[in-house]
Amino acid sequence: MELRTAVSPRDVKHYTTERLREEFLIQNLFVPGEIKLVYSHIDRIITGAAVPVSPITLTAGDELRAEYFCQRRELGVINIGGAGMITVDGKVYKVGYKEAMYIGMRLRHFFFRVPVLMEWQQRVGRNKVFFNAGPEFEIRHSVKSFSHINGGKKKTVGKGMYVQPVGINLLAQAGYGNIGIYLRYSTYGLFQKDKGPEVSPYSFGVAWYL
Repeated sequence: MELRTAVSPRDVKHYTTERLREEFLIQNLFVPGEIKLVYSHIDRIITGAAVPVSPITLTAGDELRAEYFCQRRELGVINIGGAGMITVDGKVYKVGYKEAMYIGMRLRHFFFRVPVLMEWQQRVGRNKVFFNAGPEFEIRHSVKSFSHINGGKKKTVGKGMYVQPVGINLLAQAGYGNIGIYLRYSTYGLFQKDKGPEVSPYSFGVAWYL
């Protein structure tokens, strides 16, 4: 798998045509008997091509830090050659010329959170305006990865997934009466070090307080 790192917009202005082609043009993808992959840190997308002359296997490689390619990724395949077959989790799917196949995935986990917040309140009319903020401790468990193939039945394809069992979030909430908004950001990466992509979950929305 070829890796291409992100580049600065200021640096790109000084690239020659040869350097621009080297950084952004993907060539020689279609090699008989091989799977060629290019992993771009821009949007973290992987572009690739497979030209099988005999059965070949798509693996994660060391670059993805995963047990298999679709452990934490979705995959779309378009067949621009002859009739072929794709095997996913031991099941064979026939894919004809100009047909496409989608292999989706979803990561689910349950959590228990304990917030430690400082709050300010001020009565306005019959209700109170409030604002609070502080750290929030999170325990994650029952982590599973699900896959949908061409919109088919959901199937569990992995457990554990090297997710950090404990996290520390920053939480802020504001509202009036029983209605408010919240913003939550995880200060710890979702996955263990060197076991997955570096992602820090965040969420925001509207809440109803009892």
